[in-house]
Amino acid sequence: MGDKEPVPLSPGRRVAPPVARGRLVTLEVNVTIRQEARTIFAFLADQRNRRLILPADWTDFRVITPYSRGVGARALFILRLPWRNAPVTVEMLALEEPVRLVERAVGAQMAFDILWSLEPVGGGMTRVTLRSSYVPAGGVLGLLLDRLVTRRLLRRDYRQELVRLKREVE
Repeated sequence: MGDKEPVPLSPGRRVAPPVARGRLVTLEVNVTIRQEARTIFAFLADQRNRRLILPADWTDFRVITPYSRGVGARALFILRLPWRNAPVTVEMLALEEPVRLVERAVGAQMAFDILWSLEPVGGGMTRVTLRSSYVPAGGVLGLLLDRLVTRRLLRRDYRQELVRLKREVE
């Protein structure tokens, strides 16, 4: 698979939040990793590495573009939910080496924007923050499911991704 060079994110440019009606929900988790930001960035910027950090309930992973790095690189996987299996596509939207990557995940009837921030904290350590924003499914049932199930499952899965990322790059 060929690699495409990352396209930098212009200073001050923001990627628009998922387009949907309703209230935007933001979840944030972080971990400090004993590794330089450039090494972590290089790992995260390649969609092929995603399979190494995805939680167990995210299966059947594959890169679906001819390239695995850079803006436009996409991967597909199945999110195994308690009530059904949902195909999810993740696309790299922007990269600012070595401090930020922006992805959009679309599936399970929702769109999620995911911001990976890498902040050097000294001594060869980097704080990695995963921030996810989405608009919950509509209606009373959708809002109830979000509060009772979706947020808890996403937060758990995001923490697992960071634990696995730490294991892979330290």
